[in-house]
Amino acid sequence: MSEERQRKIKEVFFEACNRDEAERSRFVREACGDDQALRREIELLLAHHSEATIIPARRRSVVDRIFNDSKPSRSHSSLGTVSRAFYRWALRLGLSGQLALGAAVAIVVLVGMTFWLRGHIADVIERSSVAELDTLLNAADTSVTNWIDSRRHQAQAWVAEPDVQAQLKPLLAEDRVVAPATNPATADPSPLNTDADERIVQTLRKRAGSDAEFVLWDRQARSLFTTAPVTATKPIPPKIFAESFPRVLAGESLLLMPHQCEQLAGKDWFSLGKPLIGVLVPIRKTDEGEVTGILFVGLPSLVDTLNTMLAKFRPQATGEAYAFDRNGRMLSESRFRDQLIGLGLLKAEDATVLNFSLRDPCGDLTRGHKSVDPYFAHYRPQAIMRAVNGLDGVVSESYRDYRGVTVLGASRWRAADDFGLCVEIERSEALSALHYTGIMVVIAMVLLVGTFGAIVWSSWSNARLRHRLAAQPLIGSYLLDIQIGEGGMGRVYRAQHALLKRPTAVKIIRPDLVNDQTLAWFEREVKLAARLSHPNTIEIYDYGRTENGQFYCAMEYLRGLTLSQVLLVDGYLPLPRALHILYQACASLAEAHDLGLIHRDVKLHNLMLCLIGGEADFVKVLDFGLAKQSDPESASDTTRSSRSLVGTPLYMAPERLKAPYSTDARGDVYSIGVVAFKLLTGRDLFTGDSDLELFNQTLHQPAPLTSSVARQAIPPELDRIVAQCLAKDPDERPRTARAIAEALESLVMLHPWKQTAAAAWWRINRDRIRDLSPHWDDKVLTALAPIPVKSVPGLP
Repeated sequence: MSEERQRKIKEVFFEACNRDEAERSRFVREACGDDQALRREIELLLAHHSEATIIPARRRSVVDRIFNDSKPSRSHSSLGTVSRAFYRWALRLGLSGQLALGAAVAIVVLVGMTFWLRGHIADVIERSSVAELDTLLNAADTSVTNWIDSRRHQAQAWVAEPDVQAQLKPLLAEDRVVAPATNPATADPSPLNTDADERIVQTLRKRAGSDAEFVLWDRQARSLFTTAPVTATKPIPPKIFAESFPRVLAGESLLLMPHQCEQLAGKDWFSLGKPLIGVLVPIRKTDEGEVTGILFVGLPSLVDTLNTMLAKFRPQATGEAYAFDRNGRMLSESRFRDQLIGLGLLKAEDATVLNFSLRDPCGDLTRGHKSVDPYFAHYRPQAIMRAVNGLDGVVSESYRDYRGVTVLGASRWRAADDFGLCVEIERSEALSALHYTGIMVVIAMVLLVGTFGAIVWSSWSNARLRHRLAAQPLIGSYLLDIQIGEGGMGRVYRAQHALLKRPTAVKIIRPDLVNDQTLAWFEREVKLAARLSHPNTIEIYDYGRTENGQFYCAMEYLRGLTLSQVLLVDGYLPLPRALHILYQACASLAEAHDLGLIHRDVKLHNLMLCLIGGEADFVKVLDFGLAKQSDPESASDTTRSSRSLVGTPLYMAPERLKAPYSTDARGDVYSIGVVAFKLLTGRDLFTGDSDLELFNQTLHQPAPLTSSVARQAIPPELDRIVAQCLAKDPDERPRTARAIAEALESLVMLHPWKQTAAAAWWRINRDRIRDLSPHWDDKVLTALAPIPVKSVPGLP
């Protein structure tokens, strides 16, 4: 629109505002003369505005020109109050101030991105570290398993040797005298003072080791032979007596960790004061293989072997690998034993295992933290808790170890052996690579900021020239905002009228499709739709061609969802809501049929459920692009495409498949029936892998009754109406949509869909609606009154 024309519109408008209503129409006619477009523009202004509400449109800011030339400009009036105030303040800054502000914002964003990237890299490194810990844990677990198996098999091998069997056999003889006892486990063993006893000790130690100690029990768990008198009067713990002994009597060898050996004979085992790892070995008769006794072999040296083996799996400089029991006590040597002694948690003369409990001190003891509560009252470290409770693997988050140092860890509980393994590393060491990565990221961001500054300087230099040459980006009288859709012929943008500030949808034909045929189609759609005035039909505002040759159409901007999108939320609609929608759609099409227009593409995608004027579930019929005149006299005016097969196969009436050019309003009636079937049942009327298969079913297969498919009760009258609409013979259908609307009217009154239920649906499903409609604006819901959702009946 030229400046001269805008000036003319404002002059006539302001002059008309100062006149009485009786003189206003006459004045506008005289002032506009034969210019019908000018007259319509002024009448629209007078219908919706007064002199006080008209504000001259601002020109687009320089910042928009620099950064958004490839997009339609965004009007600041569509922003919130705060955004508008900021926009006005930015305009007063001028070109240099705007660029400086943009550079400052960009630097802040880049700095924020630096910290975000650093955090992201830390997460990646941490995940890599815990994956490495999990690998180490698996390797340690496999190594411990192989070690235990080798020790058990080794003990089985030398116990089965003939000379050992020969020396143990007299001890297991049935006629051997055993002192009676109320508890078999407390029976007095034979004294170790015979030459035979001395010989068997020498024989066993020659194979097991010089520091080995032994206990021999018969099948009734009576002590027959021991190198430690303390075991003669100590009952066998119920847990070992109930769980371990039956397994050994069944022929299985078991390895006992230090805590289990302690349970068996006490801390001062054999008065050695050292922890032991032992093996319970079954003794069999050579002939039948029957287990006649149980031999315990205990070795302090096995503890050192376990410590040496686990030390191989300590990652890097601060890594730790250790074994622990169910009560959270260490069963192997700690890498930080000297540090624990320095912190006062261990006495120098104590061994770490069996004397140190793994607890979280709630602070880093190595940094001077002093625990207020007694040390034993704190929780166990997270890895220990997870393992004891059967949650094996890596710990998802860092935690404090028994020194209070933040670590990453992985743990596993070995239920068969009643102990667990844990591998840990200090988090600071695991993330040590982050320091150098952070330096590289900072350098990269500095370079990026410098590059951005050079771009801003260049843009500022060029913008001074572009500011003088660029024109205001208008399509006709409409200022474009963002693209909201795209079809086969062009794109649809959200826009607003430059003077009225009214939200509008503008369809623009793609330049590469501009030819006589497409222009005829486009102009025909606009003219046909402009003849319709029913509230449930989308309203056409304007149509024209810009000075640079772009063809456009301005129409009503709708906020809502198509029925196809609504069904994605609910699957099917409850009866009252479906009736409410069908009645509105039929009312819109009834006007078109009365005027001799046939839509020819009635489907779910062309029926939109909107929020208009605070009313929910308001139906709008869209896209009259395939509409045609049913009047035979106007057949010569139809485009070539109206005589071809156009539309959506699933919704097309059988007669249209036979003779597309001879259809009438009953074709739209059939499509209404298909829509009703889909809304009430959630299923397509016919399904097929190809259009040919759909055509065949449409022509020859009877439509099922809605009540036979629907998951809700369908009134017989509605069932009959839908069946009539879906009749193969056009003569058996209602002649127009008005007949359907009249038939539905009583059903709508009998099954009302109230605004309370409609508004509640939009509020409940606002998140799903936002996903289906990227341009959805929740502010439209503010026009709906607050509704207690639980009290609303009829929702699916």
